[in-house]
Amino acid sequence: MNPLYIQNIYKDFIRILSAEEPRDKEELYRREVFDKLNSIKYIEDFNWARDVVEGIHLSERESQTAVRWINLNTNEHRDISYKDLVRESNQLINFLRGHGLSKGSRVYIMLPLVPEIFIATYSVVKAGFIGVPAATTLTARDIEYRSKLFPPDAVIADIKSAEVIDEGLKRSGVSARVKIVVGSDRSGWSSYDEIKRENDQAFAEKTSQDDYILAFFTSGTTGLPKIVGHTATTYPIGHLSTAMIINVRPGERHNNLSAPGWAKFAWSTFFPPFTTESLAL
Repeated sequence: MNPLYIQNIYKDFIRILSAEEPRDKEELYRREVFDKLNSIKYIEDFNWARDVVEGIHLSERESQTAVRWINLNTNEHRDISYKDLVRESNQLINFLRGHGLSKGSRVYIMLPLVPEIFIATYSVVKAGFIGVPAATTLTARDIEYRSKLFPPDAVIADIKSAEVIDEGLKRSGVSARVKIVVGSDRSGWSSYDEIKRENDQAFAEKTSQDDYILAFFTSGTTGLPKIVGHTATTYPIGHLSTAMIINVRPGERHNNLSAPGWAKFAWSTFFPPFTTESLAL
């Protein structure tokens, strides 16, 4: 399946949301979009970052704000345009590739809701890494268990989480190729600021419906946490339906209260707004 075919389906979906048609017509048009998706037998080449965010949004509205981050305690704020998102993600990708990461490498992301969480998540999708979201409430014991079961190649964390990760990796005997700390410095870790010296151009990995880009651990309510993987198509394409249900439209602001590390962040805060050209708040 030609990736341009799927890209055009996304364009149709965005056009429908922008048109403000009568509800019955909009439902009909949406059904046509999903019928096209359901008719696809196998997706051998689709990268949501390359084909949607950069193939559509970046080429048409690079200066539009994709993320607006506000610190309610200090009133500090930062706007990230699509151009900013792609540029900084490319730098992170190049930094990680420079430390030996490649398609399928595992990147643990243990960050609170800060701008870098969007950069890190976008980077794993574009580069074909496997992002492993980790809630900032995890303990060293949780990291020990997870790292034994699914050893990280890289870790991206804030300073508080970095302490937990170091203790967890020490207990498991697992080491990552590189550890990146955001917003501070820590011995044995690279500062996130180092990535800003990297080239701001990076190629997107060719990914198919068989290539994993995210791996969540279940909450472990009735047993030990288990890995749930999502491919380059199951979340980016699958959550077109989520974008439809939450009714987020181009140019609108979308605020979801789920913390990073939980699946709800990926399928509500991340993919739908960036798919529909709206703003994640």
